[in-house]
Amino acid sequence: MKSELKTCLKYIIVFYIFIVYWELLLYFVAHGSLSGINGCFLLFAVPQAMVPAAFCGWKGKKAGRIIAAIMTFIVSVFYLTQLIYFRIFGSMISISMAGMGGDALENFGWTLKESIKESVLWIILALLPVIIMTVRIFIGKTEDSRPRLWLRPAVLAAAVLIWMLCGASLRFGGTSDSSPWYAFTSLYVDTDTSSQKLGVLTTSILETKSILLGKETGTETEDLIEAGISTEQLIVPSVSVSTQPRADQPSQDQPESAPGIETEEVMLDLSPNIISEIDFEQLAGMTENAAKKKLCKYFAASSGTNRNEYTGLLEGYNVVYICAEAFSNLAVNEEITPLLYKLANEGIVLTNFYNSFPNTTTNGEFALMTGLWPDVSRKADNGAMTGSFGKSVKNYMPYSLGNIFTSMGVKSFAYHNYLGSYYGRNKTHANMGYKCKFMEKMKFTSKWPTSDYEMFKQTVDDYIGLDRFNVYYMTFSGHAPYKDGNPMCHRNLKSVQKKYDGRALGEQARCYFAGQIELEKALQYLLDRLEEAGKLDNTLIVMAGDHYPYRLDNSSVKNMLGKLPEQDFEKYHSTCIMWFNGLSEPIICDEPCCNVDILPTVLNLLGIEYDSRMLSGTDVFSDSPHVAMLYNKNIITDSFRYNASSGKVIPIDNGEDVDMNELKTQAAAVYKIQKAKYAAAISIVKEDFYRFVWKKSGLLQ
Repeated sequence: MKSELKTCLKYIIVFYIFIVYWELLLYFVAHGSLSGINGCFLLFAVPQAMVPAAFCGWKGKKAGRIIAAIMTFIVSVFYLTQLIYFRIFGSMISISMAGMGGDALENFGWTLKESIKESVLWIILALLPVIIMTVRIFIGKTEDSRPRLWLRPAVLAAAVLIWMLCGASLRFGGTSDSSPWYAFTSLYVDTDTSSQKLGVLTTSILETKSILLGKETGTETEDLIEAGISTEQLIVPSVSVSTQPRADQPSQDQPESAPGIETEEVMLDLSPNIISEIDFEQLAGMTENAAKKKLCKYFAASSGTNRNEYTGLLEGYNVVYICAEAFSNLAVNEEITPLLYKLANEGIVLTNFYNSFPNTTTNGEFALMTGLWPDVSRKADNGAMTGSFGKSVKNYMPYSLGNIFTSMGVKSFAYHNYLGSYYGRNKTHANMGYKCKFMEKMKFTSKWPTSDYEMFKQTVDDYIGLDRFNVYYMTFSGHAPYKDGNPMCHRNLKSVQKKYDGRALGEQARCYFAGQIELEKALQYLLDRLEEAGKLDNTLIVMAGDHYPYRLDNSSVKNMLGKLPEQDFEKYHSTCIMWFNGLSEPIICDEPCCNVDILPTVLNLLGIEYDSRMLSGTDVFSDSPHVAMLYNKNIITDSFRYNASSGKVIPIDNGEDVDMNELKTQAAAVYKIQKAKYAAAISIVKEDFYRFVWKKSGLLQ
C-alpha cells in the first residue's frame, strides 16, 4: 500500500512540475517576461496534476512509463495549442472559440504553417516534458506495484475536492473585480484576463464548465445592471467636443472665414434621441421573464442621449460602412498611404478613438455594426456560430444599418472577400438586413488573403446606379502574417519601399503597409466611381478596424511610430474614418470613444430616429459623458484611465490639484456603469429583447 501511494505521489509531483513549467512558459511567450505573474496558478496546479497522475503507475515492464509519457503528451497538446494560437492571434484561445478549430485549420493553413516555423524554439521548449518522459521509457526502474482499483477514483475525487478548496481560498485575497476570486467566480471575465490571474489551464476548465452547464447560475447579470442604475447619478457630465456650428448641408463653396462648415440660423432640436412609443415601465408589466423585466427597469432609468447641432447633418446621404481587417493608426502614413491619411484627417476626426479588441474579427464587426458590446467572456457559446453575432442570427436586430435602410426602402449590400460560411456571415449579415455577396461569387487572383481592390471592382456596379444605397464591406487584404509569402505583401512591397525612400522599416512593417495599400487602392477606386456617378457629394464613408494588428511585433510597431506605445491603453489608440465631401476644415472631436460609439454617431448624423437608451455606445457629439472601454474592461475618460486588472486609477492630468479620492470614486462609478452596459448588451441578444420591445410597443407586425 505504501509503495502504491508513493508511486502516485511521485507522479503528482512530476505533473505538478510540468504544469507549472508550461504555465510559466506560456506567460513568458505572452508577456515577454514573468513580471506581474500571479501565483494563484500554483494552487490549482495541484489538483490538475492529480488527474493525469491517477492514470499512471500500471504494473508491467514498460507499461507504467508508456502511460505516463502518453498522459504527458495529452496535457502538452493543450499547452501547445494555446502557444501556437497565441502566436497566430495574439491571445489565449477561449473554449467558446474551440468549436471553430476545424474551420481555422482549413482556412488559416498558410498562417498556421508560418507561425509554426516562427515558433520552433517555443515548441521545442513546450515539448521538453514529453521528451523527458519518452526517454524515461527506455531507462530507469520498472514499476513493480499494481495500484488498487479504488486508488484511482479516490485520487480523482480528491482532485475535485482540492480544486474546490483552492477556489474557496481565493476569497481570502479579496473579492474586488481586480482579484483572482472575481476571475474565478464571474462569468463576465475574458480569457486573457482570467489566464493572467488564474493560469491558462484553470481558465479553460472554468470556461468548459460554463459551456457544459449552459445556463447562468445566480443573478450576476441582474446585479451588474442594478449596480449600473444605482451609480448613474454619481457621474457628472463633462463635454469637451470641439464642434462646429450646425449646418443643413456641408458646402465646398464656403468662404475662407467660415471655420469648417457653412452655417445658417436654425432652430435646434435638443430633445433626447429616444422612440416615444417605447414605454419601458409599461413593458416591464407585460412579461414574467426576470431578465426582460430587469432590462426594462434598466432602460427606464436612462434618459438617453440628446440630439445636438449635428443631428441630421447628413440626412439623405448614402453610406459606405467598412470594417477593415487590422486597420489602425499604424496604417495611416502621409508618404505610404496618402489617401488613408487624407480621409483620416478630413471629415470628422475622432482624435481619441480606441479600437477595443486585440483580435477576433467577429467581435469587432458586431460592435461596429450594432453599437452593442459583444460577449467576450466565458459565457460565450461554443461552436462555429460563436459569440454574440452567432447568437443574434435568429433575433430581431433593428439597429443595424442594413435593417434600418431596408425598412426605408433603400437597398443594402454586404460584401466580404472571403468565405461566407466563416463566422457564419452568410447567416448573420443576412439577418442584419443585407443582400450578401462573398468570395464564392467573386473571382480573385490570390486565395488567401484576397484583394480588397479586386472586391471593390466586382461590387461597386451593384449599387452605384441606384438613387440611394447603403453598403457594408468587411475587408481582408490587411490580414497577417506580414511575411513576404503574403500575396498582398508581394504585390505592393515595391510601392512601400519606393514611397518610404528605402528607410528601414523591417519586414513585418513593410508587409503590413503593403496590405493596407491594397485597401487604399480599393478606396481610391470607390471614390473615383462615386465622383463619376455624381454620388461623391452625398455619400458618407465610415471605416474602422476590426481589431489591433496583433501579428505586428514590437520592433515593427516601434519602427512605424518611433516609439513603443504603452500596452494597457495606448496600444489600442487607433483611427476611425468618418469622411464626407464638402468641408474646408475637419470637424474635430476630442472625446474618448470606441467601436460601439460609431453606430449611434452615424445614426445621429443621418437624422435617423433611434432609441439611444438601448445601445451600448454613445453619440460622440452628445452632451452625455464619454467613455472608451476595451475588451478587458479597461476604461479611458477625459480625466482618468482605469486598469480593471489591477484596479489602478491613472489621472490624465498629474497636476497638484488632482483629488485622487474623488477620482477613484468617479472611476468606480464609471466602471460599474460600463459593466452594466456590457451585461445589458449580452442580455439583449440572449433574450431577443428588441423583438419583445418592438412587438409589445406596436412597432413590429
